[in-house]
Amino acid sequence: KTLLRSVTCFALADIEKRRLLKQLEYMSYNDALTGLRSRAYCNLEAERIEKNNIRPVCVISCDITGLKMVNDNLGHAAGDELLAEAATLLRKPLRLTDCVARMGGDEFVVLLPGCAPDKGRELLRKIEACFAERNQHPGRMPILAAFGLACSENPEMALARVMVQADTAMLRQKRAQRKTAHKEIKNWIEARTGKNIRADDRLPAN
Repeated sequence: KTLLRSVTCFALADIEKRRLLKQLEYMSYNDALTGLRSRAYCNLEAERIEKNNIRPVCVISCDITGLKMVNDNLGHAAGDELLAEAATLLRKPLRLTDCVARMGGDEFVVLLPGCAPDKGRELLRKIEACFAERNQHPGRMPILAAFGLACSENPEMALARVMVQADTAMLRQKRAQRKTAHKEIKNWIEARTGKNIRADDRLPAN
């Protein structure tokens, strides 16, 4: 009986250990707030794409505008809600197998292995249309985003470089529309809170 109890306890401990490891793996590969993939998973997927020399490949970089303004004036719960809904809009037109990851804060990346440039541009138009349709409702907080797309059909071009190009394109769009976007968010917040707030139009050094 003693031996049986020991074996049983050992087996239960092993099952619990495996369960905890799976739970930890899930938590490290998925973003708890948005339900998207995490930065860690995105890095692994990028390594897989590179290791298997998968081309063509497209990358979409996305940055949500005005998160700090929302957090500062409406609270972090409102900011979290904004990010979660933005994630839903970003994911909506994509395949379940596509890697859509929250890289941290208000930054997102979409990896599209096997996706030709024309298809990548089509998918980005669909994503932008999802955001535009969502923002047609004046009573809801606007969810404004900047996007950048980069593609490569050349196996000799590193995926890391494609990702940098997508990020650069996103920053270019962000700079072009930032003041207008921040004014729209500022006006929406002021109309609902009765407070005069400041729109932070500064851009990061990079």
